[in-house]
Amino acid sequence: MDNDKIIEILNRLVEINNDRTQGYQTALKEIAKIENTELRSLLNTFLKTSEKYIGELSKTITHLGGTPTQTTNSLGKIHRTWMDLKASVTDIKYASILASCQYGDHAAMEIYEDVLKNNLQDIAIPIQEMLNTQYIHIKTEHDRVKNLVETLS
Repeated sequence: MDNDKIIEILNRLVEINNDRTQGYQTALKEIAKIENTELRSLLNTFLKTSEKYIGELSKTITHLGGTPTQTTNSLGKIHRTWMDLKASVTDIKYASILASCQYGDHAAMEIYEDVLKNNLQDIAIPIQEMLNTQYIHIKTEHDRVKNLVETLS
């Protein structure tokens, strides 16, 4: 696989992490309306995870001779989820906030799974390892949020 194709794949992951970043920023703004520092801290940790992954992916894209995207996912799947988040928090329920986050993370996992399933054979081992690590962390965060949703529901 040529570098242009790898750059395109990595930019797809940058987009999904841009979506997660925007989503968690929105969630944090809404969470500011309620007194729950533990939830705020958790969401801030997840925000920083996506920011870190954007940096890692962008560095790799630049190293391959590409330009990292600044856009969000063209499918808009996560973006719409985060836009719905604002409506779901009108009741100021932790579970609804977390359910929106869980849904967004699930969409991110699906994109990582697609990339890892369909493109790994053409991607260098160090990049594969980075993507696998990112996927595992996003899945862990998703599962953590899922458990919280189940606890609060």
